Amino acid sequence: MVGLDSAGKTTLAYKIGAKEVGNCSTSLISYYERFVWENLNILCLDLGGSTKTKQIWSHYFKDSNDGIIFVVDSKDEERMGLAKSELIWLLTQDDLKGLPLLLLANKQDLQYAMSVAEVTEKLGLDEIVDRKWYVQGTSNKDERSILNGINWLRKIMV
Repeated sequence: MVGLDSAGKTTLAYKIGAKEVGNCSTSLISYYERFVWENLNILCLDLGGSTKTKQIWSHYFKDSNDGIIFVVDSKDEERMGLAKSELIWLLTQDDLKGLPLLLLANKQDLQYAMSVAEVTEKLGLDEIVDRKWYVQGTSNKDERSILNGINWLRKIMV
């Protein structure tokens, strides 16, 4: 599970009852946590996007052999371009090639949040042809929305 800071990754994880396995913080990673939800082991990262930071990202990708969850803040239209560039970069990494992508368009409950269709367009998801992908609108006020997305990923990973 990855995404820009303040997208809501940690809040979504705890909303579905994730149990913390461990976390740490470094100067290059603002937040790192592994947790287990049902039978899924999930690594949640807040990674800085600088060139120096990206050099260590692949260290964390080696354990990501089943799928990618990318979380975006649907209300943050200003940083949607940055989210798109980070997502594109992420999808070109060797360790992540072909893995299914679940995109959680978070904060759908907030006024002026972009719709799932708008987020899909802004991120250019229709151009992704090398993997299965799905966009789920989510809100930390609606646990079912989060579970619907994760259940899609679970079915694709089997």
